[in-house]
Amino acid sequence: MDESAFKVKFNLQNWLKEDIGESDYRRIGNVLDIDANVVEQHALAFEKRVTQQAEILDEGGKYSEAVDRARTSKVIFVGDSITSDRESFAKIIRRVFCQHSLEFIDAGVSGWRTTEFLDDFYFKVLSRNVQAAHVMLGTNGMRASRLPYGKCNVSPSEFEKNMSYILTALGEQGAKNDSLDAAAV
Repeated sequence: MDESAFKVKFNLQNWLKEDIGESDYRRIGNVLDIDANVVEQHALAFEKRVTQQAEILDEGGKYSEAVDRARTSKVIFVGDSITSDRESFAKIIRRVFCQHSLEFIDAGVSGWRTTEFLDDFYFKVLSRNVQAAHVMLGTNGMRASRLPYGKCNVSPSEFEKNMSYILTALGEQGAKNDSLDAAAV
């Protein structure tokens, strides 16, 4: 994968904490210093693969027909690159349920740790008033810093505290989250 495809795939423009839509190829190109047409080509190729994966996953409509529309209208995916990647599970799930009146919100930012996420937690998540949440954070926080004087980016106790806060706040808002026990380190 070339550098421009990598930057587009992982939505690196989101590091700027700006709300740039995934289809705003001109703004993404400006931020990443990539021609807007190249951004669009990469994005469309990733979308095509997501559609193919969704068709395989939901063969025969077994998942898309099982959605409980009466209880859920907004679903948010909270995470890092595993979530924000243009070919991520979140994108595939959104495609599976695209025929339903569900709103899917991608609150994933490549490279973020739980600590950065808390800075924008209200804006990116709580202000959205969701009914269901999928939270998958920790990949970046648990790795050691690349700096010679660095240490683990987020200590296990800080990670646990941050995840507990995130899950509690979502629960208090009324979001369904079946992975409340997953916060244990």
